[in-house]
Amino acid sequence: MRLHYLFSVGLLAGVGLAGCTTKTDVEPEVPCGTYATVRLCHGMTTMCLTEHTTLELADGTRLRPSGPAWEAYLPHQADGQTLSIGYTPGPALPAGDVGNLEAKLTCLEEVMRCGTPAPGGN
Repeated sequence: MRLHYLFSVGLLAGVGLAGCTTKTDVEPEVPCGTYATVRLCHGMTTMCLTEHTTLELADGTRLRPSGPAWEAYLPHQADGQTLSIGYTPGPALPAGDVGNLEAKLTCLEEVMRCGTPAPGGN
């Protein structure tokens, strides 16, 4: 019985060590916490809402967002809305583009402002 116990413990330890060596690199989770303002393109063309929206950071940097969190938000976007985002920066965009750099959003939360009257309200 004791030999069976030692074998089981040894087997579990070996499996545990093997599991550690097969870990894959995972992108670190970037939490929401960076505030950004939604900026729609000026022409309001048909493609404006999907191709030319940028997120402006407090320092003036404009991100061209992508990723599943952004795709889910697209139908709800509003010019001037404040969002709390987490993102992984991508490459810089060419001069003359609507944004400064690409960014894959890892987190997106709509910021609700208390006490702000609804459009058309008093």
